[in-house]
Amino acid sequence: MRFRTAGFVGMFLILVAAALLVWGSNNFAALPVDDLLERAYTYLAIGAFRGEARWTAEAAELFERAAAGDPSSAEAHLMAAMSLQALGRIQEAIAYYETVRDLAPSFPVDAMIGDAYFAAGDLEDAEAAYLRALEVEPESVLALSGLARLTERTGRLTDSEMYLRRIIRITAPEPGAYLELAAFFLRHGAPDSALAVLEEVDEERRTGAAYHGQLGFVYEALDRRDEACSELRTALRLGSNDADVTAAIERLGCTPRP
Repeated sequence: MRFRTAGFVGMFLILVAAALLVWGSNNFAALPVDDLLERAYTYLAIGAFRGEARWTAEAAELFERAAAGDPSSAEAHLMAAMSLQALGRIQEAIAYYETVRDLAPSFPVDAMIGDAYFAAGDLEDAEAAYLRALEVEPESVLALSGLARLTERTGRLTDSEMYLRRIIRITAPEPGAYLELAAFFLRHGAPDSALAVLEEVDEERRTGAAYHGQLGFVYEALDRRDEACSELRTALRLGSNDADVTAAIERLGCTPRP
């Protein structure tokens, strides 16, 4: 009898614990908005650490509840939008972004709205949003980058190059934008132009794996095999994990350095 009683009590405690967990997961709406936001940010951090999308979904639900609890919170609406976009729920994300723009007109959300429309394949609304962003912040790299991708996709290559060069002027002497423009020229069969762009990078900035890898691709396109192999091997030595670098080395039959 004692054994049965102990077993019953143990089972009862397990059921109570389970019920409390269910109650806690279903009663976030009763929490203050600040607590909802705090928990949501915690879930995002866990998801980033574990690489599990379910935590982003949990965070998105909490951000949405926070936004419903405080319709004037630009923060809650913005984070709901970003979380939903990360989950691929683009139309829902756009609705939250639009609300953020209404709540905080000075916040540079239009470029983010442009990215969301771009991801949804709505290029007309994406371009309009990017252009609105530039009206507020003419040097918005996010908006310019979006316009560069959009105009390239729609075949407006002169415009795409213009936007990429504007990013170079804003971010120089950092090499990232030069690499993007060089890649653009490679995609459109202009390796000589790509090489000219890479040669514009300050010499002291020509040190990263990304730079040497891109230069290797350019040399390959120019049929300068030995130089291509040298640059690609340098990229690997500097820690490149770009699968395209490894593929190019194999494609060219580059031998190891002596």
